[in-house]
Parts: sequence; C-alpha cells; structure tokens
Amino acid sequence: MDLPLVVIISLTVCSIFGGLLNAISGGAGMIIVPLMLVIGIPPINAIAINKFQNTLGSFTAASQYLRKGLLDIQSNWPLLLFALAGSCTGTGLLQWFSASGMLKAIIPYILIIIALYFIFAPKAANDASAPKMSISRFNAIVGTSSGLYGGFIGMGTGPSLVLAFSTLRGYDLRLSVTNSRLVMLIIHSSSLMILMMGGHVWWFIAICMALGNMVGSYLGSQLLIKSGHGFIKALLIIVPVASAIKLLFF
Repeated sequence: MDLPLVVIISLTVCSIFGGLLNAISGGAGMIIVPLMLVIGIPPINAIAINKFQNTLGSFTAASQYLRKGLLDIQSNWPLLLFALAGSCTGTGLLQWFSASGMLKAIIPYILIIIALYFIFAPKAANDASAPKMSISRFNAIVGTSSGLYGGFIGMGTGPSLVLAFSTLRGYDLRLSVTNSRLVMLIIHSSSLMILMMGGHVWWFIAICMALGNMVGSYLGSQLLIKSGHGFIKALLIIVPVASAIKLLFF
C-alpha cells in the first residue's frame, strides 16, 4: 500500500508525541494505531508498525532510566520472563485472528472497551505504598496477562502496567512508569520478531515513525512528568471511540 508523503509525515509527527507519551505514562498506541486503521492500513500491519516503533522508543526510554538507576531489574527479572512467554503466545493469536479474518471485525469493539477502561480506571498513586500482592504472584499474573494482551493487541498495556506497579507492588509513580517501560520493551521486541518473520512490517513507514518515537521517548524520559494531564486522558478516550465509530459504520 503506497501512502501519500503528507500522510507519512503526519504519522511521523504523531509518533513523536506518542514516544513522549509512552515514556511518561504509556498509551500512545491507543492514539496511533486507530489513526493508522482509519487511513486504511490493515490491522495486523498497523499493530506490527506500532510494535516496531515502540520497541525502539521503549529501548530509548529504558536505557535512560537504567542510567539513572530507576529500574528494579533484580526483583523484576522473573516478571520479564513471564511477559516474554505471554507475548509470544499473544502474537501467535494475533496472526491466527488476522488469517481467519476475525481481527478486523473485533478491533472496533476492542477500541471501545479500551476507551471505557480509561474512563473508569483509577489513577496511579504518586507516592509509594504497601504492596497488595506478593512479588511471585505479581510476576506470574501481571507478567503473563500483560504479555498475552501486549503481544495480541497491545493498545493500553503500558498504562495498565503503570497502574499495576503502583497499586499491587506499591511503587511510587516514577518507578511505576520506568519499570513499565522495561516490561514493554520485552513485550514489543519479542512480538515484533515474530511479526517480522511473518512479513507484517511495512518498513518505510515503520522506520520513519520509529525515528519520531525515539525522539519523543528521549524527550519524555528526560521530563518524566509525575502527574497526568487532562487533555492526554481525553485523547486516550476520544480517539479510540471516534476511530471505532468510523470503522464500525463507515
């Protein structure tokens, strides 16, 4: 599919904002993937492109957090293994749904569910608190579920991980964000490898958007804003719903 240059430039600019948002809180896929679907990119290719740019963006952010000592790798490495296994399984399901023709049909409903989640989801706490789940249970449950969904659709996985780290592990908001980026790096990269072998990545647009995402991720990792902004949450609700309506009825 040949896209006009102005569309590619527009998506690249959006990926800069997406990289910044991902480095701060996650959730950019909920804006960028629906935009790609609306302009006519098939779902599995849109998801593959998003995973490619997010892999490089997550690496950029995670490397900055590692340098600053903001990653708890020692206690979270089992979580990464569970996320890896879940991601590979989820990506296999993604390819099966795409080959069966069901993926295009379910995407609009998934977008609506994600938007509803963001409307009613609690906000991650700024300060550290007492853990509500043991580390072993957290690693197994959150790692597997986030990997499975992240490998399958992926949109909204980052903010959900931030909330899980904050609520269940008791991390403060900054550590919740930084460690969620490391988990997302594992999910995106493992899923991307499988999708690359399936030939689902459209390389030119993926590289353009990845460069934009890396710029945004670097800027976002430097800012590391500790509280969300209302307009960002509004975008995470409005864009998926509007895209779902367009895909369902037009």
